[in-house]
Amino acid sequence: MINRILSILIFFILGVPFVGNAEILFEGYYKIDIEGKHIGYSIIREEFDAKKKEFVSRRFTKTTPEVGDITMSSTTVCDDGFKPKSLEFFYLDKTKKKIIKGTANGNKFGMTISEGGTPQKQTIELPKGVFFSSFVTYLIMQKGIGTDKRFAYDAIAEETGSVLKGETVIEKSMTDHRGQKVFKTVNKFGGADFIALVNSVGETLVSDTPAQNEHAELVKTAAEATKGIPIPKAVIDTLFGGMPEGTKNSLNPDAPQKQTSKAALPAKSEGKKAGQKFEVPPGKGIIIKTQTKELGK
Repeated sequence: MINRILSILIFFILGVPFVGNAEILFEGYYKIDIEGKHIGYSIIREEFDAKKKEFVSRRFTKTTPEVGDITMSSTTVCDDGFKPKSLEFFYLDKTKKKIIKGTANGNKFGMTISEGGTPQKQTIELPKGVFFSSFVTYLIMQKGIGTDKRFAYDAIAEETGSVLKGETVIEKSMTDHRGQKVFKTVNKFGGADFIALVNSVGETLVSDTPAQNEHAELVKTAAEATKGIPIPKAVIDTLFGGMPEGTKNSLNPDAPQKQTSKAALPAKSEGKKAGQKFEVPPGKGIIIKTQTKELGK
């Protein structure tokens, strides 16, 4: 049974294979806890392919049998303006399996959705400015992340293929997290609230889902995130082109890094003056057609 599951996953992931010449913008392991108990991990990698002018987000999540024995992966591809190009989503637990494969054609997004029965074809309209929800922080960085701001947007939820309305609110003051000054954000999307701590270069350090008592935190090593939880190496190798080191992030500033092109990065903070709200200037490198709207402007 295990070999069959692995075969299904590998066959699915081959739809969007790892591209070796894409530049890694961020890569990290997240340890997932529920009520303080370690129940899973996620691996996230964000890439930019300068030749194709594409952003790619690769995500993999695995949990313990106690919370469903979930295996989940997604690969989203968009152009350098964050307009959706393709989606691959896979979900498997003890009772169900779901696969979504989608490709954009102009302002339409065609999908095949398999969920236990005959695959269903579905086509949705892509509203102007829509993007994949996994890229919301990049778009907020482009607008200029700062305290006491609010952003409204339309995004595709990777796990359903639906276009949903979302809103991100950034609190009035920054907070401290393990030596970093960070923004605290509340993101409302898909009927759920997500509370996150985001640093000034757009890395999500913590993500909490209060309704599920779930806490995910970026950790320094893969061992800390994956301890005691299965690692389907063949699947991860296929998705990421090998086992990710997870060191392309602010927790590992001394790790050897491939030089990242300035054209693919958000702008860094210029600090703040006394009495002013903390803001990071709008991204100067990412080429984005404005797709989030700051409310009240």
